[in-house]
Amino acid sequence: MTVHDLPETVREMRKQMRKRPGMWIGGTDSHALHHMLWAAMDHMVEEAIEGHCNDIRVELRGGSAIVSNNGPGLPATGAANLTDIMLGTEMRPAVAGHYYGVQGGLHGLSLSIVNHLSEMCFVKSRRPDGIWHQSFDAGIPAKPVQRIRDFLPGEETGLTVEFKPDREIFGKTGFGHDAIANRLRDLSYLIPGVTFTLDDQRSSPVFGHEEWLEEHGCKTFHTRAGLRDWIWDVSSSSETVFSSRQWATLTDDDLGDYTVMVDVAFQFGEGEAIERSFINTVETRDGGSHRTAMQMAVERELSMMGLRGKARWRFLHGFIGGVHVLHPQPLFEGRTRMRIRNTDIIPVVRQAVRSAFSDNPAALSHLTQRIHDWL
Repeated sequence: MTVHDLPETVREMRKQMRKRPGMWIGGTDSHALHHMLWAAMDHMVEEAIEGHCNDIRVELRGGSAIVSNNGPGLPATGAANLTDIMLGTEMRPAVAGHYYGVQGGLHGLSLSIVNHLSEMCFVKSRRPDGIWHQSFDAGIPAKPVQRIRDFLPGEETGLTVEFKPDREIFGKTGFGHDAIANRLRDLSYLIPGVTFTLDDQRSSPVFGHEEWLEEHGCKTFHTRAGLRDWIWDVSSSSETVFSSRQWATLTDDDLGDYTVMVDVAFQFGEGEAIERSFINTVETRDGGSHRTAMQMAVERELSMMGLRGKARWRFLHGFIGGVHVLHPQPLFEGRTRMRIRNTDIIPVVRQAVRSAFSDNPAALSHLTQRIHDWL
């Protein structure tokens, strides 16, 4: 198959993606290269959020990356099949759940973006109706999707995507070991119970610190308590971690009834203040409505305990807090997608903070005593 054999809509989409990759992954630099890898993981991360897989693996071999999971895989035939999804003629198939298809804000096109920006892309889907695979060259199918063999008893379903970024598009095509490890570690905090593995099989570093040779290889990230574990890992304090997870069903004229989830965790330590915020596992480094709501809710609770003004500011000097929101329609500000403006989540975040205090009366009593001694 050649580019001229593709449907006109696909030819135009492929042309725009390869001509202006910045509109999809933010540019052609190292940051954009890693964004491409995150896009390859989007589908699998969404399945993990919905509870359809519990293992995601990233392998690095030479200039290629291989991403795989134990989810349901992609259908090889019928509507929204493997070929259509990789070309971008169809969005990724929906499964039962609230957040599927919006994780990275690319709305079902992430796999086609990876495909069209790669020299080579190979996809294998393991499903009860068989093991299927298809390869692509610069986004163009090399052959039709093929059935390799039967699905064996006891075998896991899943999806594997191997791709090699196109050197004509990206100046450097080497993935950074540390950047990927940090991303997988963050995902383990955001989706507790899911195992994330980085298997770096390259013989020499491309990016990363000087101790890479000693640390490269297989790394596994898994947490049980999510953001609570993140705080324990970054904090030097032994103070109690307050946390809560809240679900709320909201109504919108366009979305109808929809569900949002808010996960908060925070600690009043004595070291350096750290705050992080995420929406659908995407870090919002510049914050937004969710982080502001957490800050204001925490300050309000402290005020009710008698901690106000400069005393409250000094007490919060060692505050470590994180908030993660799952939302079917994140509203990002600007092209950098580093800040959100969803106002509907504000009361849900406030409730999560209140619950974090009220659900832990012993820790709350200890905190009240600390505040009394502070004053």
